[in-house]
Amino acid sequence: MMPGGVLTTPGVTVALWRCPVESAYQEPPASVQSKQCTKCGERKPLEEFSRSKQSKDGYAWACRACRRAANLADYYRNRERRQEVSREWKAANLDQVTQRKRKWEAANVERRAQSRREYAIRNIEREREYARQWRAAHPERVLERERQRDKTKKRANGKRYYARHRDVLKVKQRAYFQQRYSENPEAYTDQLARRRARKMGASICDFTAHQWELVKLLYGFRCAYCGCSPAVLHREHVRPLAKGGDHTLSNIVPACVSCNARKHLSIWLPVLRTPG
Repeated sequence: MMPGGVLTTPGVTVALWRCPVESAYQEPPASVQSKQCTKCGERKPLEEFSRSKQSKDGYAWACRACRRAANLADYYRNRERRQEVSREWKAANLDQVTQRKRKWEAANVERRAQSRREYAIRNIEREREYARQWRAAHPERVLERERQRDKTKKRANGKRYYARHRDVLKVKQRAYFQQRYSENPEAYTDQLARRRARKMGASICDFTAHQWELVKLLYGFRCAYCGCSPAVLHREHVRPLAKGGDHTLSNIVPACVSCNARKHLSIWLPVLRTPG
């Protein structure tokens, strides 16, 4: 490569280099590129100037530091007007502002959290005062938050306690259920049936133990399908719970173990039989 001369423009000195093989012009070394800033009057490397298509040499008229200082001074000089224009634009483009905000927050989760923590540390008294005012203005929401927090805390404490004392609690639970069943087997069975119906998604669960005794009496203590008289009658749902049936008087008939098992998820029509 051979030197090809010097390109001189007002305030700019750029050395040209001629390459006889590859091209007629090649970027000169950074050490020979410089330009005089029209703002501060200092000659600086071209790296300190922004690119500009409006300039003949392709660089801005002032260095980055001077342009930054000028922009900042202009902002504070016209701060109120700029803020008013910004508010008007945001009000007219609310959807676009919201979309931009959500996109930025999703891409800067850690940065946003760190900025929030730093702000709270710098303005701790202001944050405390704002929190006190918010609690005084929203007592219902404060109570709801406290209830949810207490509920979550109790649930977590209960899970930890159960994990530490699983075997002992299972023994106590089994003994408690056995005692309840021995004291009143019909009421205990009725409670389990209602619980099962709720878990299966039944919209109505109002069938009681007293109604069960009336139904058995109505069918003469016999199976509603085969007519046998077993020692134990089961509560049988004419329309199964798995197919949208309800746990109510109009959907339950007595059935023996065999018919209850064979019927499964099908729908059979019960036959009303009188005693004797």
